[in-house]
This record gives sequence, structure tokens and C-alpha cells, in this order.
Amino acid sequence: MHKKVLVIIDFSEKVGNGHKNRVNSILKKLNIEQLDVQKILLDYTNKEIVINNLKETHFRKESYQLLLIDSFILSDKEIIFLSNFFKNVLVIDDWIGRKLIGNNIYILDWTAMAERSPIHLSQKNLKKFLGLEYCPIERKHSYKKTNDFLIHLGSNIKTSIYVDIIKYISRKYSDKKINIIDKKIIKIKEMIPSSKNCEFLDYLNENEFKNYLLSSRFFISTGGWSCYQAISLNCFPLLISLNDSNTYFDCYGIVFGGYGKAFGFINEFDKLNIISKDLDFQNNYLTANKIGEKFLLLNKLLDK
Repeated sequence: MHKKVLVIIDFSEKVGNGHKNRVNSILKKLNIEQLDVQKILLDYTNKEIVINNLKETHFRKESYQLLLIDSFILSDKEIIFLSNFFKNVLVIDDWIGRKLIGNNIYILDWTAMAERSPIHLSQKNLKKFLGLEYCPIERKHSYKKTNDFLIHLGSNIKTSIYVDIIKYISRKYSDKKINIIDKKIIKIKEMIPSSKNCEFLDYLNENEFKNYLLSSRFFISTGGWSCYQAISLNCFPLLISLNDSNTYFDCYGIVFGGYGKAFGFINEFDKLNIISKDLDFQNNYLTANKIGEKFLLLNKLLDK
């Protein structure tokens, strides 16, 4: 008998591929035969239509084993409403500020500081899966690093921030290789006077991106799913935090847990402040954390 799963994912040019890639990793890790998966891609322009369509669809609770939600767009009220039509609901991502009540609602929080968060301690009515051990990505070992810095900040970061980072690295580590990924890559390249040590990439699919992480020593990022991929692939995150971003707690947790270092922050004037100290290129910066070891416990949600 097929096990039916409905997946709702935030996906748009601004949001990027992180939510989608994470859910694909989760479904792959569950490794359930005869899994019937229906995916809904959500953004702010189609949210109302999607919610209305779901309300008009008469779900039978016994028909769906699991509703998988990876979305900041859906409100707590909307998630609680949808939970009435599914045996189990799994909400993925750090759930800072969420107030979800329901005996069939589970949380998968993969942030590095999940178990220390006071917000989690106050949510005693919810069942939780916490910490990097539940991060659904396969750890790979590679000690042959052919690139030094991989830079990918996200589509909503200004071009000038990329330029400032590249100029800083080129000045401080003049002999090191730099790979830059962004959809505005042509504009970035035009603003770099000398780029002999740089490779400019406008887009990578997930497998190509993993290969670049695997071959790089450091990953400069603003947080999110790609940082956890970097950790699993022995590429050490250097974090740039944004106070108004939902990845702020990612950055804090990764640095606090020792999985990465603070590289800088974008201030209230949209300017980059770099706080990074000298990097040790002889140090592998590898963590002993075992990523993905306990994730198969989530299979139980599909067996109920």
C-alpha cells in the first residue's frame, strides 16, 4: 500500500533552493518504498490560492500519513488548521517564535543550538527532533582541497557586499583561490579590477554545488541549509549575519556550537563589517559531529 505524503515548500527566486533541497534530502533519507509524494511550491504571490484550494479539498485523515511543511510563509494558524486533515505533521526548520499546538505536530529543528534554545524548552506540548544529528545529509570525507574560498550569499544580497568580500580576501590572502556563485555574477565580475584568482559562476545544480563545497576549505555564507551541507562536506562556514533574516539564528548557533566562525555582519546602513581574524589554512577545521545518524527515527511517523 502506498504511503501518501503532502509536502508544502517555500520556493521562489528570493527564497532560493534551500527549502526544496532540504525536503528532497529528507525524503531520500526516509528511504520508504511506495512513497506517494505530492509537492506544493509556495510563495507570497500564490499563498492565498494554495490555502483556499487546500480548504476546498476534502482530505480524509486516514489517507495521508504525513504532511511535511518547510515554510516560513505559512502561519501557525494555517499549520494548525491543516493538521486536522493528516495523521502526522512534520514542520521542518528552526521554529523560532512558532506557537504550534497539536498532538500530531512534530518539529524537526536542525539548527546547531536547538537543544540549548529557551524557546524549545517552553514548548513542552510538542514532540521534537533536535540538533545537527538529525540533519538529513550524508557526510563525506575529503582532504584534497583544490579551492580556498567558496562565496554564496543568496539572491537578496547586494552586489557591493560580494565585491567588498572579494577585495578583502584578495588583499589579505592574495595567493588563495576564490569561487563566487550568484545570479548577478556578470555585474560582480565587472566590478572586480583584478580577478586572476577568481572563478565566477552564475548557477550550480545541487550536485555541482556539493562538489564545490567538497573541494573548498571555507564557505562564506549568510546561513541556511547550504551551511549545514558545507559542515557535512568538510567545508568550514564563515558566517555573515543579517539581523532581519531568519538565518540569524543559524549563524549564531553554528558559531556558538563551534561548527563555523563569524566572518562579519551587514549593518543597518547595508554595509559590510568584517570581524574575521586570521584564518589557519593548515587546520582542517573538521568537527567530530556525526550528521544524519539518528534521522531514521522519523520513519516512525510514516508507520503510524
